[in-house]
Amino acid sequence: MLLYLINNTNYDGQRSWEGWGDHYADSLNAVQNGIAFLIVLYFCMISISFVHRMYQLWTKNPLTNRWWASSVFVVLVLQVVYGSVSLSGSREASRGPGLKDIPAWLWLMAFIWPFVLIPLNEVIKRREIRVNVRYQKRARLEFGTKLGMNSPF
Repeated sequence: MLLYLINNTNYDGQRSWEGWGDHYADSLNAVQNGIAFLIVLYFCMISISFVHRMYQLWTKNPLTNRWWASSVFVVLVLQVVYGSVSLSGSREASRGPGLKDIPAWLWLMAFIWPFVLIPLNEVIKRREIRVNVRYQKRARLEFGTKLGMNSPF
């Protein structure tokens, strides 16, 4: 985005922001900040599955890792602060469409999606754990010991 702003030096009042113009600059800023918050929220929700790689979410609580929990909290707070500061610089309060014009069903889907992501990631992680356990069993048998020769695997 920064490179686009630096390289786009041909500014005219009617065609800025690829046709959005100055009339919708505040609306574009609001939508960009809303989407940025949702992306950060999704990344934080996805990272829940990576806290304890070899344990399912219900067997080992990710909040036991205090560094992860505090960094997720700080990242979310920083994103909210950035969005608030960015939106506070708006020129006019009600100029063009904004976040209030997005349909309610879309907001609902956006905030329900993280709760779909967590079970999906846990299903994938369960498969990865099984594959890793199978690989470890095979690696133990490759030592050629008598104990390994008589193994039922």
